[in-house]
Amino acid sequence: MGISHRRDDIRTRTAYTERDHEAKADAVATIQTFNSRLAAGRARLVLAHHRTGMQMDRAELTSKVEAIFHEVLDDDSIRLRDDITARDVKGWDSVANVRLILSIEEAFAFRFDMGEISEMRKVGDLLDAIQTRIG
Repeated sequence: MGISHRRDDIRTRTAYTERDHEAKADAVATIQTFNSRLAAGRARLVLAHHRTGMQMDRAELTSKVEAIFHEVLDDDSIRLRDDITARDVKGWDSVANVRLILSIEEAFAFRFDMGEISEMRKVGDLLDAIQTRIG
């Protein structure tokens, strides 16, 4: 391999490295924006709940959890029912599930234990667990 080929190879690798860094920076910025939007939404939910000082009925709870699903999965068309599972919702994979659980925990100011999470099979189980926690 001649010197000019080596220089071209080094330039090509440098260009890929710079693009990788730019892509990573873009990904970090996107995640930070998402987290900011999510935190703002959760804060609104918690404040609204605490201002009323009242217990939530099932319809209100479903509506609040549905808003979290909309935000985390970036899909406002999702309509939650007790019998819905992850298989029924586009984009609800294992990573989204972790983000949903964390968002719900922050929105309602409590933490699930692993046993509770492992027993949740459908949205109804999730809503039951939240309702038990918040009274």
